[in-house]
Parts: sequence; structure tokens; C-alpha cells
Amino acid sequence: MVEEIGIRILVPILVFFGVIVGGAYWLADSTFQDVLKRRREEGGK
Repeated sequence: MVEEIGIRILVPILVFFGVIVGGAYWLADSTFQDVLKRRREEGGK
């Protein structure tokens, strides 16, 4: 019974953190790529 309640609480928390970490990583990665692209364009001028 205790394990069942723990799983019901843990799974949504893990999913929630997974979405936040995944979203933050994707945002940081796309921002980093954009910065790299701009630096490359500025360096090419």
C-alpha cells in the first residue's frame, strides 16, 4: 500500500522534472547554437 502511494507520487514528479530538464536543455542548446551562428557570421565579415 505504501509503495503504491509512493509510486503514484513519484511518477508525476519524475515526469515533471524530466520535462523541465529536457525543456531547459533544449532551450540552452538552441540558444547556444544561435550564439555560435552569430559569432561565426560576425567573424566572417
